Amino acid sequence: MQFSKGQTIVHPHHGPAIIRTISNRKVSGVSTKYLNLDVQNSTLSVSVPLDKAHDIGLRDVFTTQQLDEVFGVLRAPSGVEEKQWSRRIKKNAETIKNGDMLQIAEVVRDLVRRADESNLSYAEKQMLRDARSPLVTEISLTLSIDLDKADALLDSVILGETAESATVTELPAKKEQLLAG
Repeated sequence: MQFSKGQTIVHPHHGPAIIRTISNRKVSGVSTKYLNLDVQNSTLSVSVPLDKAHDIGLRDVFTTQQLDEVFGVLRAPSGVEEKQWSRRIKKNAETIKNGDMLQIAEVVRDLVRRADESNLSYAEKQMLRDARSPLVTEISLTLSIDLDKADALLDSVILGETAESATVTELPAKKEQLLAG
């Protein structure tokens, strides 16, 4: 993957970020190129060694086809829920930590549905907020919509309030219908 200043990429743990600069630093006497990233919708800045970008999992923003896959996960039935909250939180934290957006979408889906049916613990509310933010930002970037509409779309897809057959690739025709409200 090629990188350039101003490019929007996705960090697996922090979500979408813009490459602020590409700089050289000397570490242990060795000159190393770094990508200096500003995480979107956050005050966080992250530096990633260029030669480790692939290993870390930096990637391009979702295409509409990839977002269709995420929406498929969000529409799917919830997984089997661990009854003991501490085990559930541990499992979800490990899933989020791996950075796979499809698995993160599963966690967000299950927590949103759980919150819709009953109350979440404080830790689960924080987990939902932290897992959902990068997902909403990436939906916003992929569909060129504002964050509030992306947030509402995420909830409507998870809770089954959008047309079942609606896919992201069909959104130009259905965008106003799906995002109205």
